[in-house]
Order: sequence, then C-alpha cells, then structure tokens
Amino acid sequence: MRRCGLDEKPGNKVEWNCWHGDPANLLLWRALRSAARCVGWRQASGLEVVELDEFLLARALEHDAPTLLFLLACDHLISAPVLRPGIVTLLEHVATAREAASRETFDRVAHLLTTQRQGELDKLLVVD
Repeated sequence: MRRCGLDEKPGNKVEWNCWHGDPANLLLWRALRSAARCVGWRQASGLEVVELDEFLLARALEHDAPTLLFLLACDHLISAPVLRPGIVTLLEHVATAREAASRETFDRVAHLLTTQRQGELDKLLVVD
C-alpha cells in the first residue's frame, strides 16, 4: 500500500513570497500537493491549458454569459485528473475567451456591414 506523507521532493520548490512568508500556508500547500500525487492527480500541462482555452472560445461563440462559461469550464476540467487552476485564473481564461469570441464574431460579420446597412442600424438607435 502506498503511504502518503507530507514530504516534498527536492525538485518541487516553492517561492516563499507567494505565501507571504507564512509557514502554515506552505505546509498546507505541501499537504495538498502530496495528497493529489497519491491519488494520481498532476499539474496541468501547457497543452491542457491550450485545450481549455480552445474549449472556452468555442463555448463563448455560442453563449455570452460569463457565469455559464465559468460553469462549463469547471465541468470540462472535471474530466481530467489534473489540479485545477485557481478561481481568479479560471475567470481570466473566461474573460480572455469572451474577448476572443467578440473579435471572432466581428470578423465573421464585418463583410456584411456595408455603409448603407450601418446607416440603417444607426437609425435604430435614434430616439424619436
């Protein structure tokens, strides 16, 4: 039977400034990381992060609600045994995907926006 301990391997270094010098936070981080290794979880690779970004972009082209995109990202991440990014990092991925989807949508319809059609659309904004 494999025993899970709090020992940290020499190759895994932690910068103290990310924990504000608090040894208790470092100990907790080491314990969580050790437990994750014991159950077969690992750090997400660069390819998996790119896959998440592509997934979010595809969903952002379909849906605009950031809450829905966040929930879809969480569901997507559950499918792989990797350590999840923090909530702020995940929200940054959602925001980036929404911005990319907005640019992509504009690029797809820009050729439809003639000067005449733009004038007609601008008239819809005028309040009588």
